[in-house]
Parts: sequence; structure tokens; C-alpha cells
Amino acid sequence: MPHTRNRHTMPLLKKKLKFSRIVSIQGPRQCGKSFLARNLFTRDTPSAKYISLDAKTQAAFAEDHPSSFIESHLPAHPLVIDEAQKAPSLFSEMKLRVDQNPAPGQFLILGSTEFSKEVRVREALTGRLSRLRLFTFNLREAQGLSVTAPVSRRALMLHLKAGGFPGIFAVRDSAEKEQLLQDWIQVTVQRDLQQFPKVKLDADLALEVLREIALADEPTIYSISSRLKRTPRVISNIIRYLSILFTVHRLDPHPLGTGKPRYYLCDSGLVSWFGGSFERQLETWALHEFLSQASYSADVKSRLYYYRNSKGSIVHFLRDTGDPKQPLTAIKIFPNESVDTRELEILKALRLKARSLGLELKPKVLGHESMTLKKEGIQIVPWESIV
Repeated sequence: MPHTRNRHTMPLLKKKLKFSRIVSIQGPRQCGKSFLARNLFTRDTPSAKYISLDAKTQAAFAEDHPSSFIESHLPAHPLVIDEAQKAPSLFSEMKLRVDQNPAPGQFLILGSTEFSKEVRVREALTGRLSRLRLFTFNLREAQGLSVTAPVSRRALMLHLKAGGFPGIFAVRDSAEKEQLLQDWIQVTVQRDLQQFPKVKLDADLALEVLREIALADEPTIYSISSRLKRTPRVISNIIRYLSILFTVHRLDPHPLGTGKPRYYLCDSGLVSWFGGSFERQLETWALHEFLSQASYSADVKSRLYYYRNSKGSIVHFLRDTGDPKQPLTAIKIFPNESVDTRELEILKALRLKARSLGLELKPKVLGHESMTLKKEGIQIVPWESIV
């Protein structure tokens, strides 16, 4: 079954549990958190016990009697609590217990939202919690490959359209797959966005916001608000809560350039379902690859931006490793099979701008096939090479 594929984050998860008292796995709904914890992890950890708060009776018991709830599942090590945000009282109880007993690996908590005051979780567990972000399958995971195995162009083309939701991407019937993606979107806007206390969000407008993120040339708050004829404040609020649900990713402009934060959907399959362009599918997939690879390798120093010049031209990604001795990497995507060398001018100008500020910049172009443009001094590599 496709959802039984191993996850590249598993070694990091086991490492974190050796050193941290509480470990969290957070990510969008149906990205594989539950299966990872309930099946893949507990299979190798007999002392672990999995319990889900999806059941209302369990969530109510955990919320009203957090100490008794935990006691009833001991001596599990770790105690795995799925959808932990549904019982905010548990967080204070976990804090009390790990303060009394600093042994590592006591709790593994899962959530499809940020653990924050928006879902009534007021205990941040600072210094006690090690976070792990889980994404939908990246390309290698979807193919059942190791972290270093090569991938094919055909695999990439299929992945862009199908996405990486474990229970959806491998469904063979295209109509059924599209229906599953539609159901995921509808549940997100009609149920998940409505769970936040004291906030009333328009489900129909949220659906249009998601559509615009997939379709708009400039997926920024101001561009989306203009297209939907709603105030930036209203659009910003919806995007804020979609971000808490891990449904959208934010990409900030680099200080060297101009522009506002751009937003991307959490999976290329969603972009495809909304009818997004091939370029937006590539952008969304590439961002997903960068973020998942950084998360699963515990790379906490690297930062990802985009670059926009004063004329509005874009370099899709600007990667800063956080090491001043390492160059910035500017990544531009060519979605067409032909290369318009005029589109490379922004990379050359950006390299000169960086040098004037004492920064080294390495341009990288992703295109249909490998080629070297000697005159421009730029190497173009295939799209799939970024994995």
C-alpha cells in the first residue's frame, strides 16, 4: 500500500526522542502523521502506546481529567497522543510531569495545527519540546526511494499532478483521485477552519483564497485581495489560519529585493486540482522539496526566500545556508522546454548586486534539460535534479 512507505524523517524522530522529553510531529491533515506514529514508529518501539483524541469521548476525558488520562496509559514510553491540540489541558499536565521527571522520550504528540493560543493551547512547553515538521510525501518518498536515489522525469511529471498525500497520490482512477482532493479541500475550509474559538471564517472565501494561491501570478495578500475584491485584512486573516493548519507555506522576499510575502499550497496535487499552471506546480513542488529535506535533515539554519527586482522579475528561490562562508544560491525555474536567455539577465544582475555588498552568489537554473550557456556562464540542470 502506498501509505506504508517509509518516511525519511524516521531517523531524526528516533534521535529526538533520545534527547527530548517531549517531541511533536506537526503537519497538514492526512500527510501521514498518524500512520508514521501508530504503525511505522510503534512497530519498532514496543514500549510505545498510541492513542488518538479524534474520538470525542477520549478528547473530553483528556481535557477534563488530564492527569488520570495519562495515568491510564502508563507505563507507555513514549505515550503517543494524536491530535493533542484537542485537549489543551494536557499540555500543562505534560509540563508538570516532565519537570518532575526529566527523562527523555516520555511523550510524542501529534497535531494538524500549530500548538498555539488559537487552539487554546497556552502552555508553549518551551525548553521541553522538540518539534518535527512532517510534509506530504516528497518525490523520493512517493517513489519508495532512499534519500540519495536518483529520480526520473516521468516520476516528477506524475508527482506534480498527483501530489504526495499518502492516501490519495497513488489512486489509479483519476476521477476518484480528483474527488479525494476535492474532499480534502472542502473539509479544510468547512470543518478545520471552523474549529478556532472566537473566530468566524468564511468557508467559501477561504476556498477562493486557496484557488487564487494556485492561480495568481503574484500569490501575495494584496494581489489576492485585489482579485477577490476583499480587504487585505480579511484575506490576511484567512491566510493566517490556513497557515496554522499547515495548508499554505509563506515565502518571504529577500532583503536584497522588493515585494511582499508569497504564499504556496502545501502540495502540488492541490495546485493541479485548482488548474494551476505547470510553472506554479513546479514552484510548489520545489518549495515542498526544499522544506521537507531541510526538516528531515534537521537543518535549522538555512532560510529560503524569493527575489524580486524593481521591474517585477522573479528569481523563484534564494537559499541562505546561514553560514557566511557559503554563497547564497539563486534558483530560477524555466518551465518551458526552450530557454529565453533574456530571463537570465536577472540572475546576472543579482550576482553583481550581491558582489557589491560583499556577498557571493551562485546561480542555478532548473530547466527541461541540461545545457551550458557559455556566454552567460550559467549551467542549466533538469528540474528533477533538485531532489
